[in-house]
Amino acid sequence: MTTQELRAKAASCRERAARLTGCEQHRELQRAQALECEAGEREYYRTRMAGCKRLTNTKEAAHG
Repeated sequence: MTTQELRAKAASCRERAARLTGCEQHRELQRAQALECEAGEREYYRTRMAGCKRLTNTKEAAHG
């Protein structure tokens, strides 16, 4: 699942939570938060890996 899909799912959970009360609302808000965290982690690692690749390629080019 892409980060956009995760964020869309989180938004849908928040919309659903707005119509609920009590435990159900809390559960939907927790699900939305978990999906947002997953999307954030994926973005972080994707950009981090891209940075590492860039750094490796730069080093190889300098020493190649």
